[in-house]
Amino acid sequence: RKNLVFPREELECSLCLKLFYDPITTPACGHTFCRECLAMALRAKPNCPLCRTPANIDAQSHPVNAVISHILQTHASQEYRKRSLEVKMEKKRRIPRHGIFFSNMLTFPGAKVHLHLFELRFRTLVSRALATDRKFIIMQRDVPVGCIVSIDTSRSTADGRFYIEGTAESRCRVDQIRFEEGAHGLECGEARPIVDQMEQQQLPPDEKDENDNDDDDGAAEEEEEELEEKKPPSDSKGDGESTSASASASETMTT
Repeated sequence: RKNLVFPREELECSLCLKLFYDPITTPACGHTFCRECLAMALRAKPNCPLCRTPANIDAQSHPVNAVISHILQTHASQEYRKRSLEVKMEKKRRIPRHGIFFSNMLTFPGAKVHLHLFELRFRTLVSRALATDRKFIIMQRDVPVGCIVSIDTSRSTADGRFYIEGTAESRCRVDQIRFEEGAHGLECGEARPIVDQMEQQQLPPDEKDENDNDDDDGAAEEEEEELEEKKPPSDSKGDGESTSASASASETMTT
């Protein structure tokens, strides 16, 4: 089986024209794409990009095609590793998009978040988060700043509801908020991290007084040095001239 040869075009995504990465297959028509490629296509129109058959799936949480994934890792292992590294580098450069849960309360980094989610859009939010990086955004509707929440634990019920516990990790500015196609009304946005500036720490009163005294002593020493520099130098040249003049006068009188 290791000697089997698969045509290159059979292992390429028809959207990015590259080797499949995380391949998923649409259940209605059976066409296969990279997960990210299909997700981007479905945001524009919820149809298969090849045959236009309605594709009522969530590309982010849809299961991977295990057969094609096994073929890639077995018969094109070197190319698949290169492709995997390329995708990881692209993800690092890309601004992440996450599902948004709108709340009436402010959430700060470090806070614990407990949610009972039963609406279809928020159930989709949790499914997507669990299938990717376990993160989503919590924010107020009219405030463009929110928090990135990481899901710590989740529990689903028989009717599809979710009980989740998470931790707010960091603040972020949320841009490009829009409805996602095929996500049942879920809104997503680009999370741009905000780096909070630490306030400058003030010295204790004792240390501050010592520093002030040191500054006063240094200023006094500088004033003394300036006064010494301003003193006129001793006129050694004038003393020498007067001595020589008196000596010449005494010689004249002797003569």
